[in-house]
Amino acid sequence: MEVGLIAKPAAPAPEAAEFYIYENWAAGPHKIVLHRGSCGQCNQGKGRPAGHDANHARWHGPYATLAQGREAAHGMAGVLIRSECKCI
Repeated sequence: MEVGLIAKPAAPAPEAAEFYIYENWAAGPHKIVLHRGSCGQCNQGKGRPAGHDANHARWHGPYATLAQGREAAHGMAGVLIRSECKCI
């Protein structure tokens, strides 16, 4: 190493964003919400620590891009409300 140069550690590679769809058919009308995997509500498709009732809700994904997540969301049958979390 040359005198006077400061070695900087390499910056970590940015994590690839993943997207998930939360589907719920028990709490009111059949709905879905698109989330970023890093969202606290989503937790990479695992949801919150309290969990969810698999009889009434489920996670779909991951989707590599927001466009793929939106396409999947629009293709889901029987859904009355489609929305995106504020994390998008």
